Amino acid sequence: MTWLVFSLYALLLTAVGIHRRQPGKDGFFFASRRLGSLWVGVTLTASWVGAASTLVTLQQSAVNGHAALWVMAVPTVFTLVIFFIITRTIRNHDFTTLPRLIRRLYGPRISLVAGILIFVYMILLTSSQLVAWGKFLSGMANLPYTVALLLGVVLVCAYSISGGFPAVVRTDGVQLTLMGAALAVMYLLIGHGAGGSFSRGFARFLSGAGDHALLVFSFTLAWVISPVVWQRVAAAKSTRSARLGILIAIVLVLGFYLLVIPVGMALGGAAAGDKDLLLQMQHALPSWAWSLVFLGLGSAILSTTDTALNLAAMTLSLDLFSRGKHSLLPRARLATLASAALAMAAAWQLPSILQTLGVASEIMAAGLFVPGMAALLLKKPWPRAGACSLVAGGGFALLSSLNAFGLPLSLPQWPASLPWGLALSVTGFGCGMLWDSWRPQPGKIRDR
Repeated sequence: MTWLVFSLYALLLTAVGIHRRQPGKDGFFFASRRLGSLWVGVTLTASWVGAASTLVTLQQSAVNGHAALWVMAVPTVFTLVIFFIITRTIRNHDFTTLPRLIRRLYGPRISLVAGILIFVYMILLTSSQLVAWGKFLSGMANLPYTVALLLGVVLVCAYSISGGFPAVVRTDGVQLTLMGAALAVMYLLIGHGAGGSFSRGFARFLSGAGDHALLVFSFTLAWVISPVVWQRVAAAKSTRSARLGILIAIVLVLGFYLLVIPVGMALGGAAAGDKDLLLQMQHALPSWAWSLVFLGLGSAILSTTDTALNLAAMTLSLDLFSRGKHSLLPRARLATLASAALAMAAAWQLPSILQTLGVASEIMAAGLFVPGMAALLLKKPWPRAGACSLVAGGGFALLSSLNAFGLPLSLPQWPASLPWGLALSVTGFGCGMLWDSWRPQPGKIRDR
């Protein structure tokens, strides 16, 4: 039964995702900048509701109740609110990629370093979703973890290589529909009545603030500077469409978590791991309902996987290996395939979803948040400030990621390592500004 459901699901995604026309220059990565507000909201929600939002939140809520909202829900909403505020500024810059924006203020060398950090982040984000997919499919279909990983990579590549970002958006519509139906069934058959009273749930939520403060801080900073929302804001047909889409996403994301938390609470603390939790859910549901939940959970994972993979390919083909406009499409498709291979390799080394997300978020928060937001908000070029900030914060974050991979560097583990990396980034930017102020400044660096 599981194989039949998976086969039909794979055929549906491939049929919807494969592009019938050749996407143009802006088409493969920005959907020709024609997304309406509803599609912006749909693809934002589907992209945010990934492995951590489903499997990790279910597991956390089984133990911590409403305090699990701090893990994913709170940083997600914070991030979307920030983007609602800065959307007009982003679109006024005629945004394409963050490294190209950085180049205007800091120059090509700093832009290259930023591109490398973003690419590493997107590979780790993709791999975190593949870890979830591998555990999910191997547990449900009794497959080896490696085989399950390979099936997920092949499925996502089947439509991502052909259609690029438009394919991601179209499949997001299908996957969000399946997620919504699965969540409704899970809530009605398992979670209904398990959430308790509002006052009790709110008190439990507040009690988790101190324990999760660093995690929320890390994810929010990383996601604000992550290309996920930037790409969708740039792809919207207008500023109004982008902002309305963000509001739609906030409502949908909150609704998602309000349905997921009671389900996890109903399953209880007996489910010690992802596989135990899924097996417990499978036993609690009739076969038809479990088939729908299987599709919904798989959609939640793959809808974030294809987004991260598309952005990794965008960074690789537009920022790191940009060689003329005429060869963009084949270069973008080759970059998609190469990024998928690297993400799969990383998924073998980091078997924890939350750990992989944490390592990835630290790279963005410590390495790129300060110089990236400065590039968006400042007008005067500060090339040495950007260089010092990237080298200090980004260098520490890369060392911290190597530490997570097992290299014995005696560094604090994430999220305790984040304040150190961020402090180094801020200090580096401040020292660089002083250096820039003491030496003659050239005119504004142009984006070439």
